[in-house]
Amino acid sequence: MKDIIGIILLIVLGSLTQLWIGPNGFGWPADPFIAWQLRVPRLLLALGAGAGLAGCGLLLQVLLRNPLASPYTLGVGSASALGASVVMVAIPSASIGLGAWMGALMATALVLLLRRRAGLDNEALILCGIAIALCASAGVLLLHYFADRATSSAMLRWTMGGLSSVGIWDGLTGVIPTLIGGSWLLWILPQLNLLQLGEDWAQSRGVAVEQLKLSILIVVALWTGALVAQAGPISFIGLIAPHMARRQFGYDLRRCAPATLGLGAGLLTCCDALARVVMAPAELPVGVLTALLGGPAFVALLLSKR
Repeated sequence: MKDIIGIILLIVLGSLTQLWIGPNGFGWPADPFIAWQLRVPRLLLALGAGAGLAGCGLLLQVLLRNPLASPYTLGVGSASALGASVVMVAIPSASIGLGAWMGALMATALVLLLRRRAGLDNEALILCGIAIALCASAGVLLLHYFADRATSSAMLRWTMGGLSSVGIWDGLTGVIPTLIGGSWLLWILPQLNLLQLGEDWAQSRGVAVEQLKLSILIVVALWTGALVAQAGPISFIGLIAPHMARRQFGYDLRRCAPATLGLGAGLLTCCDALARVVMAPAELPVGVLTALLGGPAFVALLLSKR
């Protein structure tokens, strides 16, 4: 019960901070446009993106049976950055988010194709994702080389991640994919519980393992791609939230999965609120802050578990 209350308090603290902190200090904005068209959509995007990235991380860690798996393990993050960079350089009038989403889907399609043709196991899938990420990163660097200074600066800024949004629809683009993906995750929890005990054990209990693994990869690609398209690459939330949830709630996904979603939402909301004030009146990209805080926090979590 204490752990559940802690997650709720984390979400409430992050939400109140998001809504009440501005460049001029703490307080509810006098202008309704600032409140309802800037702060509320940003809060919705933070809650949706945080919970979604955490849920994708949990799915991949169960699927690959690897505690270091995250939404960007299969090269999705780097491929989305490549897709966004291609749009910025070649088609400036097109949607950056659409380019990022297409890049994420192409990376996952390539992983699925290699998995089907070569029969890759979990370890080989991770190595394949690392190779895709390295190739995509090299492509981004090549585009930086050919782009003009303004475009190169925009590309760099996008890869840092950010939750700036205008209008309620921008906020809902983070909430809607997470509502759909989170509902699907909770629906298949009994199968996931069996899968994390081993593929042979799950198959002996009637789980269609290959279909389940394929559906997880497709859902993670669509879910992550939709979030990255709106918020950019944001690291460590999908890696650290499942670890924190397992430590507090154990390995039973009926308790661990909802806690993971809640922790992801609370962590990203608090990080984004901190990113807005740590260099005020300037704003630190939240992807930079999650990387700065996530690395030491993950090491501390591993050491405390030992």
